[in-house]
Amino acid sequence: HPPQPHHQPVPPPQGRPSIAVPLAQRGAHPGSTLDVGGRGWDGGDNSRRTRLKRRLFRGCDKDQDGYLDKEEMMTLAVLTGFDGADDVWAAEYARLCKECNSDRNMGIAKGTLMALLEDRSTSGFFCSDQQLEE
Repeated sequence: HPPQPHHQPVPPPQGRPSIAVPLAQRGAHPGSTLDVGGRGWDGGDNSRRTRLKRRLFRGCDKDQDGYLDKEEMMTLAVLTGFDGADDVWAAEYARLCKECNSDRNMGIAKGTLMALLEDRSTSGFFCSDQQLEE
């Protein structure tokens, strides 16, 4: 039999769970997901944009635990245009964690953030290359 076409899903690498994020709230078709644990993140990609995203993550991850907590994520939120009060941010952060299947107490993982930085919807944190450089 010939090899399977390239549109077959690729499982995430061993030891890295696939986190499927529902996108219905983002205007996508029902059942659509964004895979942020397997091919959908920056694993192995050494492009200029990916290096900028990694640098941004390191800059925000003040405690260097590999996750961005509420305060660390707020730095990024402000960069992408958030200007609400602390209580509004707390609710937005809780919503984001729920949508990304992230533990609010632990924070947003690097792989999840790499995908969010590419998300141009109102729920994402898309940053232009220029914003990433600043």
